[in-house]
Amino acid sequence: MAEESAVKVCVRVRPLIPREDSAASENAEPVHYFWKYDAKSIYQSDDGNSSKSFSFDRVFTPEETTNQLYQAIAKPLVVSSVQGYNGTIFAYGQTSSGKTFTMMGSDRFPGVLPMAVEDVFQTIKSCPKKEFLLRVSYMEIYNETVSDLLVDSWKRKPLEVRETINKTIYVADLTEELVTSHAQVLAWIRKGEKNRHYGKTKMNERSSRSHTIFRMILENRERSDPASGENADGAIIVSHLNLVDLAGSERASQTGAEGTRFKEGCNINRSLFTLGQVIKRLTDEGQK
Repeated sequence: MAEESAVKVCVRVRPLIPREDSAASENAEPVHYFWKYDAKSIYQSDDGNSSKSFSFDRVFTPEETTNQLYQAIAKPLVVSSVQGYNGTIFAYGQTSSGKTFTMMGSDRFPGVLPMAVEDVFQTIKSCPKKEFLLRVSYMEIYNETVSDLLVDSWKRKPLEVRETINKTIYVADLTEELVTSHAQVLAWIRKGEKNRHYGKTKMNERSSRSHTIFRMILENRERSDPASGENADGAIIVSHLNLVDLAGSERASQTGAEGTRFKEGCNINRSLFTLGQVIKRLTDEGQK
């Protein structure tokens, strides 16, 4: 988010979930943590002594809410996207670590995605001298196949990822719906979530079995002022805001995955490894 780096990495520490809490109670032993953290680092510990440390741009505690996380790291990107800059926010981590909860939230506690959508429209209201055109798309990558979450299942087909002569990557035939309100966008998100692949594993009752990318395409230009006779130059600025919920990395020995679930897990891990290499490359480029 800061100007000095193209990539920022933050960690959210979640509390124990019921499955973990009940396991600890059944063993009648206190839970032992082999790590500790502060505002920007996590320390791996062994017998009370720190052996390794990992630095991040920010570490959020279990007591901090999704709204606090959003205000600190996501909102600046959302606002800048309305101003014409591209931005991407994604959740990465082990299965059952709370990625989808952070990104999507619940009826009571909205996640990053619905809060971002609301702020896009609120920010647009503060730009009366500009006019905007907004479109949204929602895609899923399941077992290395890209599909459109905004079309009905009986119409859905594998989509191809292509490259233009200008080296721009795009997904052919992906639906882009024109939207004019916060409620309209949320309705498309709900439709997409119904079409998404979920499954049950030992570590997660409702495990995301695919990666999803929700994209808002924002076009803006200066308004002409009939009262003063000033005409805008007509230049259109296009920006993209990508909100990504990645499937969790997993080990078959822990999830109990077999058959289809095992295949899904292998494809998830393979694609996450590739993503890791891309991010490493971006980080290395930013440090040169």
